[in-house]
Amino acid sequence: MPSYVAAQDSSSVKNNDSLPFPIHDTRGDFISSNPAIYDFQTPPNITDSVAYDPITKTYTVFEKVGDHYYRTPTTYTAEEFRALEAKKAEIDYFKKRANTLSFLNRGSVKPKLTVYDNLFNRLFGNGKIDIQPQGNVDVTAGYQGQNVKNPTLPERARRNGGFDFNMGAQLNVNASIGNKLKFPISYNTVANFDFTNQLKLDYTGNDDEILKRFEAGNVSFPLRGSLIPGAQSLFGIKTQLQFGKLFVTGILASQKSQRQSMNLQGGMLSEGGTQGAGFVRDAVHQLRGGAGTRQVQGARTALLAIGGFFYNSQGLILTADQKSQGVQR
Repeated sequence: MPSYVAAQDSSSVKNNDSLPFPIHDTRGDFISSNPAIYDFQTPPNITDSVAYDPITKTYTVFEKVGDHYYRTPTTYTAEEFRALEAKKAEIDYFKKRANTLSFLNRGSVKPKLTVYDNLFNRLFGNGKIDIQPQGNVDVTAGYQGQNVKNPTLPERARRNGGFDFNMGAQLNVNASIGNKLKFPISYNTVANFDFTNQLKLDYTGNDDEILKRFEAGNVSFPLRGSLIPGAQSLFGIKTQLQFGKLFVTGILASQKSQRQSMNLQGGMLSEGGTQGAGFVRDAVHQLRGGAGTRQVQGARTALLAIGGFFYNSQGLILTADQKSQGVQR
């Protein structure tokens, strides 16, 4: 007599899983199944793929563990597959919106900025940071007071004084981050001219980068042509870009210096002599218009710098009176 084994319903078997939150396998493939509450990463030995058959216009879903199928491949028509993908995209869209609103409502949580080594090296060339400061700071402190022995003055007015404090600094810094970014800084509190104090940021790109150079601080804008003169002693930003064979240079700065042009006439046309009187005589002739071939047209002012035997030099300025054509000192 044949023997039979009664099939047992798996749903009626008591679950002896001791986990607080039991883990259940998904019903169906990864396309049609709903995402789990806790989305664990897929192990590296599991491979999920979708293949399209252009003849039958169907999509087949394959799920493998290594080279073996752990689920039977599932086939969908084009309409079914597009409907499943649209539903999945809609769920992901609303999930991202909910996460964004929750993140903005919390307010105190700030995203972390992660800087990788490759990003740092791409921006600055390498990871070397070099700072070389040089300089000195001089501090002078003292007291200045006086005591006037004048009986006509009140007692408090006879004595006065106060502290005298002065400080001078000279600083030179050569700092660089990588081989692209440099900070040449030069500052001196007792400098005669302001343009000698340099504060600059200089970034130089590689040959294959669009941004060739970026400068901020003390910059200059020289030009090769003589029609439009360049500018020096500028303070602002300057950038140089390259698009193929096209080079673009832009600058936005304020000029800290002023340029003036002066044309001199005459020069060494004066008739000199062993004594300074010869220069005075020739200056008078020039102002009166009687210098002959050496005459400077329109001469109205003459400057004489005469040196003596012992180098005790003197100066003399002569001007011509236009009304009387005379010479005034």
